[in-house]
Amino acid sequence: MLQARVPPVPTDQAEPRQATFLGAKPEPAPNGALEVQRMSGKKNLVLAVLVLATVAVAPAAQAQMRPSWELTPFGGWFLAGDLYSYSGGTLRVDDAVTFGGRIGANLNDQFGIEVSYAHANSDLSYTGVLPADSPGLGSVGFDEIDLNGNFGSGFYRQAYGYFTFGMGMTVFTPHTFQVDSGTITRFATNIGIGGKYFFHPKLGLRIDARYRLTSTDITTDGGTYCDPYWGCYSYYSTWYDTGEITAGLTYKLGGQ
Repeated sequence: MLQARVPPVPTDQAEPRQATFLGAKPEPAPNGALEVQRMSGKKNLVLAVLVLATVAVAPAAQAQMRPSWELTPFGGWFLAGDLYSYSGGTLRVDDAVTFGGRIGANLNDQFGIEVSYAHANSDLSYTGVLPADSPGLGSVGFDEIDLNGNFGSGFYRQAYGYFTFGMGMTVFTPHTFQVDSGTITRFATNIGIGGKYFFHPKLGLRIDARYRLTSTDITTDGGTYCDPYWGCYSYYSTWYDTGEITAGLTYKLGGQ
């Protein structure tokens, strides 16, 4: 029985079968093109993931940097110091209740600024010798206005502490010997520490303790000190020091 034999096609002349679209045969891919396309696809995928992550994180970062305005009414205790001392006696200012308010903004999670006002009215007393017919000494009012910077970390957490430093002025309003003698305004500076705890997204508890120095332009304290090596010398101070311990409710007006 006769069988027809078809000669084999040489290997170097064989062409792979490829699907055609509308009768057009695609050109064969160059050597290594498939690997390049795979690598390019992976790079595009990684780039897309990075772009999506950036888009998702950017609003959160911008929200965190948005200033958070806060309002804090407070009350507490005013710790007064001796207003004037000399060898014959001391003019004392009694401790008193203080109250006021603070408004400020946390510019980021580590720094904020605020303006504060506090008022106290203290009775005056004197240790020493006064004439028998001297009327009562009276009282003195304190109005304290300050601009402070608050430093800490995590100002957007539920609870955090801070250090504060600022300057401003103290307005004295004496009512002595049954006479109102006007007001006296002097430069002041203060330092302190505090903390906040937010039991609600918009409302929290704040405690604050501050030490204050006011320049009086008069001698508030002085004396003489002697030692066996340098002899005796006199000293005096024109600064009046006070303190305050306060607590209040902080309400967030905007931002986080």
